[in-house]
This record gives sequence, structure tokens and C-alpha cells, in this order.
Amino acid sequence: MLLAQDIIIMMKVGWNGKASLLEDFMARSISPTVLRIPFFWLKYTQSLEQIIALEWSLSRSLVHSLVEKFAFRNDEKIFVKELLRGKKNLWLFRCNQQHFCGDFAVVDMSSPDPACRKVYILDLKRGAPLKIGGGGAGIQFKNAGKAVGEIAHRTGIIYQNSSFELLSGDKVPIMAHLGLDRTLFFGC
Repeated sequence: MLLAQDIIIMMKVGWNGKASLLEDFMARSISPTVLRIPFFWLKYTQSLEQIIALEWSLSRSLVHSLVEKFAFRNDEKIFVKELLRGKKNLWLFRCNQQHFCGDFAVVDMSSPDPACRKVYILDLKRGAPLKIGGGGAGIQFKNAGKAVGEIAHRTGIIYQNSSFELLSGDKVPIMAHLGLDRTLFFGC
């Protein structure tokens, strides 16, 4: 958060075309926990940079600084595409990898009532069996509640105190737990 005292310090230092000073400060101050991956991302070849820029209306340099926090690793991009194609009722959020709140948050939008919507926090572990409740994820779920709270605050699709289920394991058993048929997966 940009505080008044920080602005005063920056004004004393002088801006004189030194927008990078302000942008560097802003990059350290802006630290969102989740980024929604919209369904339309499948239809276009939008990069993660474009999704971040659309979500928060940031400059290129600020977007670049956030990309590493939300970047997909290994086969996570394939998982995202399979999940979004397989279940249109699921809203998918990428979790900030520096916040220890899982890899993804999923909200099942089947119910019209936000109180009845199921929320899952996922930690993908290639080749691992499904573990419900956070086992096998180490500290990766330490701040899972923070991700749920931010989704509630920013979108209103769930409530701040919504319960959530922690799922850890390979994409195949996780997707089966979420109700996706194995024959829908592209990578299987």
C-alpha cells in the first residue's frame, strides 16, 4: 500500500522522469494472492502477462514483476486448460507462489448461493496420490485462508468465512475428485 509518507519521501527525492523509482516501490507494494484465470483464456493465446495487465491495469514493468509470482511450472498450464475445458462451472484462480497458499484455488459455481459453493485449494504433485486435508504439501497450504479471503473480497462469489478443502496430489486424481472424467484429459 502506498502511504502518504512514502509519497512525500519520493517527492523530496524528486521524480524528474524517474518513474522507475515509483514503479519499483509499487511492485514491492502490490502483492496479490490470487489471479483469476478466465475461461476465455482458452480461446485466445493470451499470455499470463496480458491476464495480469487486464486484472489490475498495471504498467508493463509492474506486470513483469508479478509474472514470476504467478507463472506456471511444469505441466500446470496443461492442467489449467484441461480443468477449464472439462468443467465450465469451475472458476480457477492461480495462487501467488510466494504466499504459501497452494498452486490453485477452485470455486465450484454450480450453486447460485455463495454460501453453498465448494472451494478447493490445490497443490499439484506430479505422480503423487490424492491427499485430502493438506497432507504431503508441507507448508504450501500455510496461508490457504488468505487466498479464500481475497477471492471473497475481490469477487463476492464466496463469503470471507467460506470453508475450503485442501487437495494435494497428481492432476489426474485431483481432477477426478473435482468430477472430471479421465477420458476428457488431453494428456492421458
